[in-house]
Amino acid sequence: MKLVHIHKDGTMDDIDCSKLNLKNVCKKLTEVSQSQGNNALKLLYTWKYEDYSILCYGWYDGEAGFENKHDLPVSGSSSFLETDSSEQLLFGDLFMLKQQNKKFCDFEISTYGEFYTYAFGGFDDCDTDDESVNTISEDEDYQPEEDEEEELETDDDMDDENIELEEDTNEY
Repeated sequence: MKLVHIHKDGTMDDIDCSKLNLKNVCKKLTEVSQSQGNNALKLLYTWKYEDYSILCYGWYDGEAGFENKHDLPVSGSSSFLETDSSEQLLFGDLFMLKQQNKKFCDFEISTYGEFYTYAFGGFDDCDTDDESVNTISEDEDYQPEEDEEEELETDDDMDDENIELEEDTNEY
């Protein structure tokens, strides 16, 4: 059975974990983990998606330097953690599994990515209004920094050179 392994640096792998069931899941995942937190691996959060559940196993306690850099989707349910899943600091490796009808099913990074995009609202809420975009020419209070002034002067010099180049010096 495939599942998503999220390393502490935030990178992900699809891994095969055979004969995984509800009774041995924590033991098997601990065996394949490369970085662990303190205490035992636990079911941290669950999300309902389409007609199945997504389960996140990992560690919620650990040492500095072993924090997992991956941001989990919002609103995960937990039986013991009160902090929202998107804000909870986690440690070591995380494992994302798919459960349907009380059985684990194949779950790959691509499917997790679809859920992740859905959970964060599709990432397309970046509507910009032309009136709200403020450009340098429209901002009367804009004062360029030293580096920017040099760039502006350089651009002006280039314009002068272009004017000189536009003159026709050929004899006909």
